[in-house]
Amino acid sequence: MKHDNNRKPRHLIPFLLAIPLVLAAVVYMKKAVDTPPTPVASQDPRTEAPVAIPDTSTPASLPVTPETISIVRPDTTVRDSRPPYEAGYEDGYLNGMDDGGDNSPRATYDETSLFPSAGERAAYVEGYREGYARGFDDGLHKRQFNITPPRK
Repeated sequence: MKHDNNRKPRHLIPFLLAIPLVLAAVVYMKKAVDTPPTPVASQDPRTEAPVAIPDTSTPASLPVTPETISIVRPDTTVRDSRPPYEAGYEDGYLNGMDDGGDNSPRATYDETSLFPSAGERAAYVEGYREGYARGFDDGLHKRQFNITPPRK
């Protein structure tokens, strides 16, 4: 089978002509996009729009306070709705589980509560101690989230 080598230049000519046309189109489009839009004839570009300036002065009628932020812990704003023993058990279990998982006894142990009466605080402490002991054991043996408070 004989190939005609004379046809090769004829097929190559359209591609060689297309390359400069594509490059010219890209350059033209790039320049068209880069030009900023012309302003409207009715607006004078030298005029400036008015700028609002905030009033930061303090009236004399307001008391001067220090610039500190007081952060209120979330548990001090609302009374815990859980029963005291159950609240203590859950809090103790979670703290014990964390300490057991880290093998650091009593690292986060805190049996203080915000329950108003002495009886409720005692029930919280009792639940906290039992929950902490079980949570520490579960954390130590990698049985996390095995929380089921015993029924009293």
